[in-house]
Amino acid sequence: MSYNNTSSNWFTNPFIQISYLQQNHLKVKAGGGFALNDVYIESDVSLLNINPGRSFTLGENYFISAGASMQFVLGVEKASKEFFVTPFAQLNFIF
Repeated sequence: MSYNNTSSNWFTNPFIQISYLQQNHLKVKAGGGFALNDVYIESDVSLLNINPGRSFTLGENYFISAGASMQFVLGVEKASKEFFVTPFAQLNFIF
């Protein structure tokens, strides 16, 4: 989900992007051979990503977007870190 403000009267415009991802990382079949019941070991991880920032108009056909990507790791019992912040800057061209 994204929200962008692109008012041409403003030098800078706010934006926010939010995404959610769920991914299966591991599925291992334990047992086999003479085992009566198959046992599966599974590992799932979910990420909530929130990107707030601002866009700065530099000219009619280009602008810079800058902000911070905040990532929350969900569904992992023993994670070394559950929260990450990564700054970003991007130069955009309009053709």
